[in-house]
Amino acid sequence: MLGYLIALDASPISLLLNLDCEIVNVRVEVPYTRSSRMDVVLYGNDGPIAVLELKVSADEHGYQLKRYQQFAHEHGARCYMVDLEGSNSVQRERWEHIDLVDAFACFASSPNVTAREFGSAIAAVLQQWQTQMAGAIARMDSAVVPIVLRQVRKRLQDEGYETYAGTTAAGQPMLTAFQPHPSGQDRAFLCVDLRCQDKSAPTTEWLFRVGVQVDRGEHLADDRKVAHDLATRLAPALTLADLRASLAHAVGTEIAAAVEGTNPLKSPKKAADSVQRWLEAVDAAGDGSGPRHHPIFHNDWGRRLAAQFTLDPSRITPDSLIELVTATLGYLNHAAEPNPVVNRREVRTSPERRERYLGCLLGGAVGDALGAPVEFMSRDQILKDFGAGRITQFAPAYGGIGTITDDTQMTLFTAEGLLRSWVRGCLKGMASAEGVTAHAYLRWLQTQGDKPSAELMIDGDPGWLIGHRELHHRRAPGNTCLSSLRAMSSLGAAARNNSKGCGGVMRVAPAGLFIATLADRDPGTATARAFEIGDGLAALTHGHPTGHLAAGAFAGLICSLVAGTGLREALDSGIAILGQQRDHEEVFSAITSAVALADSTTPHTEAISDIGKGWVADEALAIAVYASLVSDSLEQGVTIAVNHDGDSDSTGAIAGNLLGALYGVGAIPEAWLGPLELREVISEVATDLVEFSQWDLDGRDGELLWHKYPGF
Repeated sequence: MLGYLIALDASPISLLLNLDCEIVNVRVEVPYTRSSRMDVVLYGNDGPIAVLELKVSADEHGYQLKRYQQFAHEHGARCYMVDLEGSNSVQRERWEHIDLVDAFACFASSPNVTAREFGSAIAAVLQQWQTQMAGAIARMDSAVVPIVLRQVRKRLQDEGYETYAGTTAAGQPMLTAFQPHPSGQDRAFLCVDLRCQDKSAPTTEWLFRVGVQVDRGEHLADDRKVAHDLATRLAPALTLADLRASLAHAVGTEIAAAVEGTNPLKSPKKAADSVQRWLEAVDAAGDGSGPRHHPIFHNDWGRRLAAQFTLDPSRITPDSLIELVTATLGYLNHAAEPNPVVNRREVRTSPERRERYLGCLLGGAVGDALGAPVEFMSRDQILKDFGAGRITQFAPAYGGIGTITDDTQMTLFTAEGLLRSWVRGCLKGMASAEGVTAHAYLRWLQTQGDKPSAELMIDGDPGWLIGHRELHHRRAPGNTCLSSLRAMSSLGAAARNNSKGCGGVMRVAPAGLFIATLADRDPGTATARAFEIGDGLAALTHGHPTGHLAAGAFAGLICSLVAGTGLREALDSGIAILGQQRDHEEVFSAITSAVALADSTTPHTEAISDIGKGWVADEALAIAVYASLVSDSLEQGVTIAVNHDGDSDSTGAIAGNLLGALYGVGAIPEAWLGPLELREVISEVATDLVEFSQWDLDGRDGELLWHKYPGF
């Protein structure tokens, strides 16, 4: 049909494809080899100018696309993949993407009546189909569900999972995903299996099964005994409560709530006699003719043993289904791991260092949350709304209490990028902290509903952090950060702007923590190295020297403080390093002025007013330094840092980072910690920052940590 419309009027598709020469002919199903036919080929006066491959749910077969690409190369033609959005998730080299809806909708402008009416009608149908395929499974037609499952299977395969999508013997759509069992047991896999109970009614509940599978060996009885042993060991984790708690942590409560427990797992203890009889029967059979049904687990010939739950399809979309499957397999992998990483954390961690790292990141988050409600208020308005006592406790912001802003969001992605660079460097032999962290910032950009350039589209394993749905809220992100990341031409490239906003400095506390963890290797240069990393990370988005040098100075301060250096001494060291940098004058002046004001009798309000409002990097850092110097506690310092005209959440976050690194997490009031959004996630990231240098990446930990912090 597309070829027919092009034959009627080629001008709309020519404009859509941005072709630089006239289409004079169109052919469909064009033979290239004996077994290969190209869907649509467009011809100019001098031969082929474009190859269009149409895909909806079918996968590439053989080297199909490479052969078509070779044909296009031989003729100087361009390659276009035309599909429904999301049905062809893998970015293929040299293939430009065109949405199938757009390919037909473009004919709405055609002067040819037939082309216009047919194109518009087909586009409308495809649009409806596309909308349905992106929505909740419960609202899909029965014919759409198998197609969606095949698309999900392909996307899971692209992420490295073994998958199967098809139908049961009764014709119900089903999807199964596997990954090797961490025990190393031959032919043993962890598995997630889900299926629609009624092919004609996808709105009904779905079965959701999680457990183990052992592939067919010489003897079915042996397979059954191995599967039983592995499943029994995993059974304590196969409860609705534990699974949902893990999923809520990994992918959010909404997806976790879709898993229900109408058929809970029986207790192995209560079924001991039945289990023993089953094992004895398996032993007696020996040849695989023993009993199929297992007394505890749902099973498939005794080789796949799983706990069975149900799934509410009204809560699940194709995207959330992928999140659910990958998070569940991650949970099973961790539960089945004989010696998980977390079991060794307490042995490896210095209590004092842990306290300071936790204090730094949690302190920054509570400062961010305290300042969020008053970020855009004048001091007069703050006093009017909160009284003479100013804002001292969390107030509603962004629909909640204790909610973080883009400051803490980007701080977490900074930490993730640095940790992923470490994992990549250890396992792959090379890594750029700036490049890998730039990749992390592009993931943050996606959480804000935005996209990087086509050349830097995010691919590879997304890791665990982006799966926390709370991070996908838009909390007044800085325009400079957004525009710089959209325009980023290569990972690690410095921004080409003249911005000195505070969006660079407010996010780089993890750079100081990261280098402090490595300080034992080269303690003499730790502060200078932290300065360098902080400066480089801020320069990814802020091109003015003030914008990134302030970040370097801040990272150096954090590195010194968590190592036990006093604030004054840390400032002296940081100022010395800053003074050696080109174009340092603005940041140098701001910090030294803040120190002088702290030593004066100037009231806090006047002192901060003299420094500025905190919208730019040097002012934000100076306000935080001043508040830290004049306070006797984290609570007092953070409160001073947020009660002023200007960027209260950023100055509060920076002050919280400094004071938390100085005093430790015990200095943070529980009234602030209790309602803090993503407290557990922030704590886990802080713990990872203090421990990463001791990770056993060459052993079994390597696979687990690559899954958590993949080196992309």
